[in-house]
Amino acid sequence: MVNPGARCAAAKAPPSTNGETLENTLDPVVVSVVRHRLLAIVEEMGEAMLRTSYSQILNSSRDFSTAVCDLGGRLIAQAEHVPIHVGALPCAAQAVSWVRGATRSESAQTFQAASPLSGISFRRGRAAAPRPRATAGRVPANGGIEFGSLEVTEVRFPLFFRRHEFRPDSGGAGQYRGGPGGVVEMVVETAEPATANTAGDGVRHGACGILGGKDGLPHRYTLYSGDAPPRPIKTKETGITIRPGDVLILESGGGGGWGEPTRRGPAAIAIDLENGFVTAPSAEESG
Repeated sequence: MVNPGARCAAAKAPPSTNGETLENTLDPVVVSVVRHRLLAIVEEMGEAMLRTSYSQILNSSRDFSTAVCDLGGRLIAQAEHVPIHVGALPCAAQAVSWVRGATRSESAQTFQAASPLSGISFRRGRAAAPRPRATAGRVPANGGIEFGSLEVTEVRFPLFFRRHEFRPDSGGAGQYRGGPGGVVEMVVETAEPATANTAGDGVRHGACGILGGKDGLPHRYTLYSGDAPPRPIKTKETGITIRPGDVLILESGGGGGWGEPTRRGPAAIAIDLENGFVTAPSAEESG
């Protein structure tokens, strides 16, 4: 367990033995070469994490960061991933050193740590609750990372997003309606067929309602390929053939409702309709 009283020590440059400053004793060319090599290493670490991970928290939300620290936990190099991890990584490295008594070793060692006391924090999404507003249309991810910029995603990957909007009627009815899910429709713009894998959950059962509230809709993923019938995609599949021009529609589930739907007032239902959270038939049925 990490020492609760331990604090993340500030990084300090090692003192010079001859009175000269460190920047005057190092060859700037060597410094540049080493610096760029270290940055390349952490970037490659990030690409390996992204391409080999089955967790959507990592390969979809990209909620991770990679870095190199010394044995004292001082940050040496960090890739440009999630800014909020900048302060946590050195503290986490120091915590591992403190717990394991890490020393220089010729053999590689791997440690895994997940502790808020060592500078790592977590946030989780919420369903409906007895309050006037609820979060809607967000992709639930450890760390609270939402779906990123569609424009940036289109630049990085051969995809074109036709739409990204709320999924009507996905939130469970209740005195406080469950937050709606989202709909993403994207076209695959590869030059040749590709192979896809999926890793997820939640297509059979939606988020549960509470105190009389209705359940939210589950996730639903569908592949439209040429003249073939729409193909439901399971949450754990490998070797799915994706052809150029195929369309993927990803519908995320909504949150569960809180309280009896009949207790939701007309004003709140009108706002639901105005925002596109529900359709008129669903509003009449739940009201």
